[in-house]
Amino acid sequence: MSGSVAGNEASTPDEASILAALLAPAGRFVEPGCLPPPRLPERAELALALQTGTAWRIGIAAVLRDALRRRLHLAEAPAEDIHIALHEAVVNAVVHGNLGISSAGRGSLEGLGAFLELVERRLQIPRLAARAVTVLVVRDAPDRIGVEVSDCGEGFVPAGPAPAVPATRPHGRGLLLIRMLSEHCEWRQETRTLAMRFRLSPSDDDSRCDPARP
Repeated sequence: MSGSVAGNEASTPDEASILAALLAPAGRFVEPGCLPPPRLPERAELALALQTGTAWRIGIAAVLRDALRRRLHLAEAPAEDIHIALHEAVVNAVVHGNLGISSAGRGSLEGLGAFLELVERRLQIPRLAARAVTVLVVRDAPDRIGVEVSDCGEGFVPAGPAPAVPATRPHGRGLLLIRMLSEHCEWRQETRTLAMRFRLSPSDDDSRCDPARP
């Protein structure tokens, strides 16, 4: 993710400072100015809250991957699965959630250019750029973790019976990747949260989300 944001760039945290905070015993980082001010639960092993503009500008998924590898001694394969799925989830939270932008028209080069221009324009609106993106990592079993990505957007109500993760919003090929890489995933409308669960070690019984499953 990349792009300029409204506000003082000099005050924006960078990857190194965020990683240092996540590797500290508390495992917490909250960027000042997030709206609304986030509340990070004690149950989270790692917890992070960034403004939308910061979450778009820096590679926060890679920072969290590195923090998890060092704190939990993860092998490369599960760490990369989490990295890719988390990147897609954060993009959805930023673009479709906090900035309220759909994916319509992104299938062409011209449409992609217009989409990125719209993202940049929305990021110049202070109240949107300051909206919080929150990531929680919860150790819910010895060999599994839960990762929850929340935004402050309007959410959505899917038409008809809702699958484990609705194919409307958040949506796109990124969501397909999330379903393929995670063991379980669901959208929680009441808290605007995409919740994923990952196995930390390989298994012969690989029951990660099947993209063809309704």
